[in-house]
Amino acid sequence: MLSQEELVESISASSFYTTEDGVSHAPTEVVMGGLGWVVDPDRDLSRELTIKFTQPIEITGLSVFQKDVETFTAFFSEDGTNFTPYSEPGDVFTDPSTGLPVKTFQGSEFQENELGTVYFIPSTTVSYIRIKITAVDVSPGGLDLIFPTINLEVLGCHEDSPGDISYSVFFQPDAFSFMRRIQY
Repeated sequence: MLSQEELVESISASSFYTTEDGVSHAPTEVVMGGLGWVVDPDRDLSRELTIKFTQPIEITGLSVFQKDVETFTAFFSEDGTNFTPYSEPGDVFTDPSTGLPVKTFQGSEFQENELGTVYFIPSTTVSYIRIKITAVDVSPGGLDLIFPTINLEVLGCHEDSPGDISYSVFFQPDAFSFMRRIQY
């Protein structure tokens, strides 16, 4: 079974926040057990996180732990240039960059400070996944900056060798063992 380091080539973001005392909430902190990826509210309106896999991965879902994220969308790509929004039948929102239907994940699906999971039906095989925070909570009174924070696990599977499929959670702390091995 391939490890996270063998499956994930890179994690990048449109911005990230570093505290005054130097604590970085960089894209690599998105892993469960990390500090969480935090968007820099002063510099970033696009609020995007992109994960590049070392090989095509069949994405089956996401587990998300978030704070101050009201809505987000997911996009998939084979080449890292052309991203297609994830959508489900009946989605009424369209992505302005592609004009295609897009599923907007609401806070009700991922309660603040609780782990929530959504499954992609049907699953899709991709080399990249992009998460875009589309709305953030507004501070009471509007005086304080909001620092939207996300930790996530990408649920999926990949073929180790012909007929040997590993179903994995790619971002996981050692304390949580969600991996199981299935052989045909």
